[in-house]
Amino acid sequence: MWTTVLVLSSLLWQAPRLTCPESETKSIKVDGILNEWSALTTMTLAKSDIISGADRRNNAKDLSVELRSTYIDGEGVYFLIEVTDSRIIVGNKNNSDNDRVVLSIGDPKKKITFTPPNDTRKAVIDGLPKNAMARVVRQELGYAIEFGIPWGVWDVQPDLIEMPLSITVYDSDSAAAPKTETVMALDATEFPRTTKIEFAAIANLQQEVFDKLGVSEGDVKYRHIGNYAAGKKLERALWVGKYIVLLGGDVGISFFFIQLSEDPDNIIKCQALDVDGDGVMDWFTELKIPDSGNEWKLVAVWAHQPRGIARIFGHMLEFSAKEHFVVNAYKLTEKNKKYTIEFSFVKASPSITQKNWKGNPPDPDINPFVLPWDKPAKRSFSFAYGKYTRNK
Repeated sequence: MWTTVLVLSSLLWQAPRLTCPESETKSIKVDGILNEWSALTTMTLAKSDIISGADRRNNAKDLSVELRSTYIDGEGVYFLIEVTDSRIIVGNKNNSDNDRVVLSIGDPKKKITFTPPNDTRKAVIDGLPKNAMARVVRQELGYAIEFGIPWGVWDVQPDLIEMPLSITVYDSDSAAAPKTETVMALDATEFPRTTKIEFAAIANLQQEVFDKLGVSEGDVKYRHIGNYAAGKKLERALWVGKYIVLLGGDVGISFFFIQLSEDPDNIIKCQALDVDGDGVMDWFTELKIPDSGNEWKLVAVWAHQPRGIARIFGHMLEFSAKEHFVVNAYKLTEKNKKYTIEFSFVKASPSITQKNWKGNPPDPDINPFVLPWDKPAKRSFSFAYGKYTRNK
């Protein structure tokens, strides 16, 4: 097996903090009565989630937040946000100094502001999209927001793997001169950018894959959501342990994987690259293959195929065996969103001659070296429709 590693925009990935489980039809009603939420797991925002004003927060009763979420087939996504707040401060007008919660789901530019009720004023909800539902109710120590958004509103779709989400809580404690003193947010490290919510179907599928492959979350070196299967949906691509894995999206509640070589030290380079400009991501790699005292290096491109992940292109770069060696170089260029790879001869040991050369590639589907006696000493390749063409 060839070895590959995904090195893309970032290796520092964290799983979404809020995982959204599935509930039964009509089990959630947005009516301000919260009994039906008791069976769902709560995630608590506390001191570590404070963006600003930590010195103004006296204790958890002064400000803390509990979040729950769920989705229902045929309905949409629901949230319960319970804010513990010892004093609810709201003025007579909507302004940036009121106690409030700002939520964005799907499109981060579209925001809903929930202002809680107090003794003299009803709750106010600004920015609620059509067909969405929300209630804000007083509680003994604060207030609660019940919110539901149907599938299709704000591009919230049931087949998404992850969905952008931000929940930010603003707290004021002085009625005489209202001013936001403390700000707390879901995934404070990402603020003010949106974080993510993960639907349980994909989370459960990923765990099933991990169990099958004998790996864990700690073995994940990279994951990326993009179009890898040439369909209308997005897939999750992972490099985890010895494997590349593709799941969700047009792959469905299923997955493809390919086992990689045992030694990650044999990876020289890897990146996700749309080599033929068709909007579908491929994996572009440089690999090293030890073989009984010999060592080979090659470039390889991998792509999703109907039956899984397969190598669609390979070209030799280097060969060494004691004092014998041959070295090629390549140049990757992009024009009009399409890539061309040009290979050229660099050098070889005096022992590499046309008469005695026997260094055939370890796989007949891999293009051989450009050798000293080849004329011209260059060749280039381009890609289209998941296949490659030799240009010259």
